[in-house]
Amino acid sequence: MVVFGCQPDPVSGGGGRQFLRQRRQRVEDDATPLRTVEAEIAALRAIPLARPTRAQPMNPDLPERYEATFMLLPAGENLTCHLSETQYRVLALGMTGRLQVQGSRFVSFEPA
Repeated sequence: MVVFGCQPDPVSGGGGRQFLRQRRQRVEDDATPLRTVEAEIAALRAIPLARPTRAQPMNPDLPERYEATFMLLPAGENLTCHLSETQYRVLALGMTGRLQVQGSRFVSFEPA
């Protein structure tokens, strides 16, 4: 099972004991009930995981990480989630619908 997480904006930097922090977060997410909220997609980003080189300056096959920023309605709080490519490709900027999260874990987005 692939798990994609959400973080309140701004995402705080860190470092150090990333594995332990991720493990602790996974346990907390598992213990948290599923939450469904109305949301609007405020931003979509495809972020390359590798930098282009001189030899391959515009390589379209570079792996990417996908993120969506949801504006929770009516509060206006932003939540940034990491998504799979499949989840990312069906979303559009400004789309509204029901966002499901479990703790900081993205579960689904169902357009209205």
